[in-house]
Amino acid sequence: VNPKIILTAIDNNPNFYLLKIRQDQKKILIQTAAKSPVYDSSIFKIDNGKTKVVKKRSYNVDKIFVFNEYIGKYFKKLNAKKVIPIGSFRSNHFHKKKGKKIDFLFISSWSNGNPNKIIASNFTFAEYQKFHDITFKNLSKFMEKNNYKIHILSKHPSKGEYDYYNYFFKNINWKFIKNNRKNQYHIIDQSKVVINFHSTLGYESFSRGNKTAFINPFGSKECMKTTKFGWPLKLKKNGPFWSTSNSYNKLEKLLNGLIFMKKKRFNLLFIKYANKLMPYNKNNSKFIY
Repeated sequence: VNPKIILTAIDNNPNFYLLKIRQDQKKILIQTAAKSPVYDSSIFKIDNGKTKVVKKRSYNVDKIFVFNEYIGKYFKKLNAKKVIPIGSFRSNHFHKKKGKKIDFLFISSWSNGNPNKIIASNFTFAEYQKFHDITFKNLSKFMEKNNYKIHILSKHPSKGEYDYYNYFFKNINWKFIKNNRKNQYHIIDQSKVVINFHSTLGYESFSRGNKTAFINPFGSKECMKTTKFGWPLKLKKNGPFWSTSNSYNKLEKLLNGLIFMKKKRFNLLFIKYANKLMPYNKNNSKFIY
């Protein structure tokens, strides 16, 4: 083939940055997922406690469309000529839906990993999973205490994933929703409060103007600090819609604060944080331009 433009949405594959092109060709990359050295070691690394970009002199890319200006500063170091904050290319494509039918929706990050697998430093998958387990016990208690129904939006629809959540929620009112990737934006738009750990869909939910809670207790560990809410934007450990605590009282305060938050108050928070975290660019007008 003889393309004028070479485009990819695989944002952590070094091969794309190494690809040689002619002067009349352009390379364009679209960020598609939230980044962290913990999960993207092919392009990021931790060196003496600081995050650095893994690159080679021969890396080259003309334009990179990123989630926000803060992560854009890291992508710029991959020898990018131009970096443009656009938010989520995928979310921008789907129009916002009106009408709230779901009280609480949790975005699943379930994984059936090897308990001994090292995620970061000496932090194993088993330890990582313990934080999740405590959160779901607290969520179950909160829903039962307040007579709410919780919906779980699956990650990889399977019996294993269903059984995992059923273990915690079998005694309360809950529903498992199979995620087919086409329905996920419609589902989060229908939800009064969306809950997640640190998923890309969670950031997309907030950028679409939905009340979204970010719970990330394992981000308090030094080796997992780049999974903290908003990274690489520097924020306090706890805020009006995020928390690094795994206590029931903090969870209850966070969720009650969101479910009862007046629209005017949330709009002020949205205005303050949306462009820093993930702007919403309707119909990807910046990309088309």
